[in-house]
Amino acid sequence: MTRRVFVEAQLDDVGWIAPALEAMDRGEPLPEPFDDDRKAWERLLSDERVPRTTTTSLDGRHDNYLQQAMAFPALFSARDEDPLCATFGALWAGAVAFGYGRHGVLFGEVRQAFPAIAEHES
Repeated sequence: MTRRVFVEAQLDDVGWIAPALEAMDRGEPLPEPFDDDRKAWERLLSDERVPRTTTTSLDGRHDNYLQQAMAFPALFSARDEDPLCATFGALWAGAVAFGYGRHGVLFGEVRQAFPAIAEHES
């Protein structure tokens, strides 16, 4: 799910971010600068190669949130030792990054990937 969120925010191909996604996929510790939250955020916000797209808040009331900043916490959730916390952290960051009117796309993809979830919906 984190990778999908990073694809949506166009972060998956950024040179220094791609290795972190690969490490996450392999269950390895995230590389520098992701070993220091502050350094990672500073790099995200200062690197001119990082796309700058905006999204609208989930309630539709506020525009112009930096989509990449909304998606970024999804990767930090991968470090959580509790798989449930990691999953919900990534899902929340993803919903916010997809934004108003598009978060349903992410939830639809989750339902498709995990059909047992859809079976229990009423």
